[in-house]
Order: sequence, then C-alpha cells, then structure tokens
Amino acid sequence: MRISIDNYLLVCLVVACFTLSGCKGIRDLDVFSASGSSSDDVKGMFINEVKSDFKKADDSNAVKRKVGWKKDVGYARYGNKTLASLPALHIYVNKVLTNLRENISGNPAVATVYITPQKDFEAYTLENGAIFVSLGTLLALKNEDELAALMAHEYAHVLLNHHAKDTFEFVTKYGMRYANLYLQSRASSGQSQNKQMKTLKVANWVADKALFPNWNKGQENDADILAIDLLIKAKYNADAMAAMLKKVEQTILEKKKFVGQNPVNVSKGAKDRSKMKLDLDVLAANAVGNLENQLDRDYESAKVRQKRVRDYLKREYRKRPRPKYLIAEYRARFQKRNTRLRLNQYQSAHNAEQALLSDKQGLDKAVPLGQSALGGALGEDPYTRMLMFYMRNAQKYAGKAEINLKKAYATGGAPMYTYELLVEQSMQRQQLKQAKKLLEEMEVEFDKPVEILPDLIFVTKQLGKSTSTYLFRCLALGDSELIKQCNIASRR
Repeated sequence: MRISIDNYLLVCLVVACFTLSGCKGIRDLDVFSASGSSSDDVKGMFINEVKSDFKKADDSNAVKRKVGWKKDVGYARYGNKTLASLPALHIYVNKVLTNLRENISGNPAVATVYITPQKDFEAYTLENGAIFVSLGTLLALKNEDELAALMAHEYAHVLLNHHAKDTFEFVTKYGMRYANLYLQSRASSGQSQNKQMKTLKVANWVADKALFPNWNKGQENDADILAIDLLIKAKYNADAMAAMLKKVEQTILEKKKFVGQNPVNVSKGAKDRSKMKLDLDVLAANAVGNLENQLDRDYESAKVRQKRVRDYLKREYRKRPRPKYLIAEYRARFQKRNTRLRLNQYQSAHNAEQALLSDKQGLDKAVPLGQSALGGALGEDPYTRMLMFYMRNAQKYAGKAEINLKKAYATGGAPMYTYELLVEQSMQRQQLKQAKKLLEEMEVEFDKPVEILPDLIFVTKQLGKSTSTYLFRCLALGDSELIKQCNIASRR
C-alpha cells in the first residue's frame, strides 16, 4: 500500500487546530511591523542600556536547562526538522557561542546550538534557549566572524527575552501547520514528481514561517544592534554583521523567486470535499499568500537592517579595531576527515533534493545520490532516510518506502511527520496496538500535541481501554469543535 495522508485524518486535524481559537481562516497578521525598536531611542552603545534587563542564567538548575533544550529539540522535530550528525562542528559552533557569552559580565543566560541538516539558509531560536542553524547556512558563511554574527544575533533574542513578547499568535502557528499538511497531501495526488517536490518545498517554508519565531521589526532591529556590541566585545570583525545580513537578503530573494515561479495550484480541491467541515483550498491559498507577503516584507527589511547596522557602526564604533576575518580557521573545521565524510553524504542528499526540484526526470538522478547519503560515516540518519522514503514512495516502491520510513523512526530523532505516517499506516492495517504505541510516543516526544487526541481516543476505545483521560483533556481545552471531534472518535 502506498503511503499518503488520509483525507479524513487531515480534516480532523484541521478542524481540531482551528477550533482551538474559534478561527475560521488564516489572517495575514502584520506582526513584523507590530512594534518599534528599543535601540532607535538609545544614544550610545545599546548594550549599556539593556544589560541590566538581560535574561540571567539559572546556575542552580542545570538539569532544568537541559530539559528545556530537549523540549526545544522536540518542537523543532514537530516542525519537520531533525538534528545533523556532525559532532565536531557541533562542538565548534557552541564554542563560538560560548566566546560571545563569556565576554559579557553579570552571568547572562546560557544557550546552546544545534545543527540541522537542511540545505536552506536558516537559523532560529526557541523559547528555552536552543539555537538551530542549518548545515546549508554553515556552508554559505565565509568565515568565523560571519558565524559569530549569526550566533550573536540569535543569542541577542535570548538575552532580550524576546520569546516572552512573541507576537505570532497560536492560531496562525497551528493553522499554518495544517495548511502545510494539506499542501503535502496535494503533492501526492496527481501532480508530476517534479511538481510534487516543488509543492513540498513551498509547504515546508509555510510551516517554517508558522511554527518558528516570527520576530517583529523592533525585535529584529534590537537583536542586530546588540549583536554588534557582542561581536566587538568578543574581538570579532563587526563588519561581518552586514555581510551576514546580505546573505539573508539574498536567501529571501531566492525564495521569493522560487515561490513566484512555482505557484501552488490550490483551486482543485481534495477528494470528497462535500464531506469537509472547512474549505482546505482556501486555507492553503491563504497560507501561501501569507508566505508571499512575509517574504516581501522580509526582503525590504533585510536591506533596511543592513543600513541600520552600518549607521550604528559609524556612530558608535567608527574607530573600532578591524581584525582580519577568520577565514582559514573556519574552513579548516570542515576539512577534518570525519566531518568531511559526513558532509559529503549530507551534500549528496542536498544534491538529490536539487535534482528533484530542477528536472522532470530528476527522480532517476536523485535516487543514486540519495543512496550515497545512506550509511557510511553518518550511519542511520532520519533526514537521509526520510528523503529516501519520499523518493521510493514517488517510484511507487511501497516496500522500500516503508523500510526507509521505519529506519527513520528507529533513529529516535525523526520528525513528527514520520510518526504521523506510521500511525496512519497502522490504522489502515488495523494494527491498533502499534498505532497506540506510536501515539503514546508522540505524547512524550512532542509534548502532548492536541491534534492527536481524536486518534488516541479512537484507538484506545477500539482496544477496550478507558478513554476518560483523553476526553478530559479535550474538555479542559474548552473548545467546542475539538470536543466534538473527540466525541466523534469515542463513538466510532
């Protein structure tokens, strides 16, 4: 049986998510321009004005800190991310972050960095202080100073406690997630393989915008300016900040171009639309439109941010030291044998993705590249296995697709989408004990995601067990539509 997203399950998930807030559609929240910048009103070095308000380290509870980081990793996996197996680079990027922190007095908050294997240029920080930077970003940076600039910017969000002021609303996060799921389901229904991959690419960007911090303009500006202060204190070349922002601008431009050249056709609804409670086509169209609008704003902002950085440097650090960029030191980190072997495999996976995107016959080119990314120095990796799952599924090799899906799951670090597919498969095969096991694991791994409650209730009831705990959780959320879905599941 070829694995895809079941329409009924998808609709239940969408209904459940939307009813958490009573929202009937995606709003284009202009959170990016929602508030001003504290650094606009400061005369003198920004760090001197805000240092007393920095988030502090809790030295009394290092265990709690690690639990928080683990929770952030779970949330990243909820957003379809995984962690890269690059131990030497992981140590290195954390040393750069530590260097930035150690040049600040007053016991500032402790953060940590994780590397994700994705090719896209991206970095983000989650609420417990875990910073995620993609392998594609590390490969695009030219020197340690640019890496430090990126780390300083992300760490500034932690120090300034921006997560306590995150203006991206709950409904948008979860609504956009299900628009993403719908786009993924559309990508497996009648489109060419090349078009499928492009739809999935846009869908992942939709999810990224929805699930990961969408800082407002003031927060981004303040993080940029504080990052300059941190860079200079740590004796890096602060000109790297503008260079790094130039790469951000170029990345946004490339995304804008890709989305413009590959419009997602959502005018043809999924099957059995008459049975749906929500117009998923409208949901997906709004999600893609929201992505396009945000990319437009981000692109204009990236140019403005570069000017603000240059102006601040001229005003406060005109006579600053300009040490040589740490180019050779940075490149050397990628040439160590074990790191190089692993990088070669991840880059084979990146090339496989690119082949799928760029060529209508790309699947034939992509499969050998994907196979070369398996095993070896990387061992079993959830990112490479999920890529092979997709390609085998596209080839209609159901058995081989299932093998790769299960190997991704067996790593213990697979994204939530892997679990969702395995739950669907188990339910289709009436393997209810296996479905219950997977759902219970999702409860632990992904911090009790509310969208799986209807499935938990259904499977638990079919196994002859009490569903009262899950029904009480539905009731406690206080949302009529989610309660309705839970009740339907309890009667099936």
